[in-house]
Amino acid sequence: MAQSGIEEIDALLDAAGQPINSTNSKSAIGAIQDLLSGHGFRAMPSITSAVYGLYGKATKAALLKFCKDHCPSGIVDKEVNEVSKETLEALLEIEATNPIASQVYVTRKLDLEFTRYNRLACLVAIGEGQGAFAALCLNTDSAGLSVGLIQWAQRPGRLNELLAAVPKASLIAAMGTEAIADEVLAHTALASGGVQANGKPTDPKLDYTKNDWPAKFKKLCLDTAVQAAQVTLAASGFETRKAKFDLLVSDAKSERLVAYLLDVVNQFESAAPKFLKQAVDQGGLPSGLEERDAMLIDRVTEIANAKLEAIGKTIKNGKQKWSDSFILKVKASRTSRSEFFRDWDGLSDSEF
Repeated sequence: MAQSGIEEIDALLDAAGQPINSTNSKSAIGAIQDLLSGHGFRAMPSITSAVYGLYGKATKAALLKFCKDHCPSGIVDKEVNEVSKETLEALLEIEATNPIASQVYVTRKLDLEFTRYNRLACLVAIGEGQGAFAALCLNTDSAGLSVGLIQWAQRPGRLNELLAAVPKASLIAAMGTEAIADEVLAHTALASGGVQANGKPTDPKLDYTKNDWPAKFKKLCLDTAVQAAQVTLAASGFETRKAKFDLLVSDAKSERLVAYLLDVVNQFESAAPKFLKQAVDQGGLPSGLEERDAMLIDRVTEIANAKLEAIGKTIKNGKQKWSDSFILKVKASRTSRSEFFRDWDGLSDSEF
């Protein structure tokens, strides 16, 4: 089994460590919160929260409920002041209802090394569906169904890319029969992903946002083999996209900047490298890597938000594409994500 890289977690699981309590690192406590979140405890903070990694009342209450349901002997006392090895193993071994791509889950559940691109894929996923493997978007953007960590969308063909990468047996199990699985693969492989310009499916019976289709896709994404495929595919795609940034701007880039650029790529695809080029071409950048990349993140955000506003205000058939309130919402989301990547101390300012 891959090591999580969180010393206290690995030591506890491998029999040499002590139970996790409030004196442990934020990374170790946060790992417990991530697993609890996957088991449906919505009060758990995400890695972007200021209280992530703090062993407070909400964490204790969630642990107490989980242990009462699944591992009574793992409770040290009624306060749940510690997380035993038995409890941690149960958090990993019992199938989660809505697992998220956290460091501990990806390594200790999916047995994937937490390589730098696997890590960045998981970070970018936070901004999409809060890092949930089974996150679904039901055609709110006229792109058909979007699925998973980085929202593989139907219209641009990304959903088919994901479906082609998962084990065929997993796809058949989720869809019900091999014939249905093959039909879904063929339909999503169409040039439009099987979605018309108005967002409606080319075949009404293959509207994946209705009937029992969402449940089938959620079942697919709860398969651990499919989850591993999601991480691997996202990481591979991001590594390829990083190379495109380097073709336009060959200067050194910090992990922090690369992470944010990949987050922008996930929203804007091929336009994202051009945003970086525009930001660099404005000139006047500081010489230090940390200061320079912080400024570039802010500049890329301004360019991205201007693009979002332009997209939203597009007039078609006499109607503005997005409402003004929705434009403000998507721009605020982009700004919020930029602030996380610019300021979060879990990212390095050293060259990536």
